Amino acid sequence: MENYEGAFPNHYFHGRNGPLHIEKPPFIPMREEWLAAGKEIGLEVKDPNGFQSQSVFPYDYTIKQGTHFSTHRAYLYPALGRPNLRVITYAHVEKIIFDGKNNAVAEVDPTVSLALRAEQ
Repeated sequence: MENYEGAFPNHYFHGRNGPLHIEKPPFIPMREEWLAAGKEIGLEVKDPNGFQSQSVFPYDYTIKQGTHFSTHRAYLYPALGRPNLRVITYAHVEKIIFDGKNNAVAEVDPTVSLALRAEQ
């Protein structure tokens, strides 16, 4: 799901070979002050994807080689040439119905009167 190269190198909480790139930012203003303030009120510095409920942590960005790397670029852009993919922009999906056999129907805004069907 992700290619994580952030502040917490834990294989259990982060993916390694996915298309979405996550990196430590090159510079975070007041990073050390932020972490120190959290520690001062009793919080531990821990991975936000871990098992604890309250902690303080340096944040990571979805960037690749210093450039913003969106989920669109990671997942949708590589698939845009597929003949079985239709992208409808500005559509408001009201409901997704799964039939239990890997098929789904998306009900788009009722004023548009459009239902989309996906198989596999």
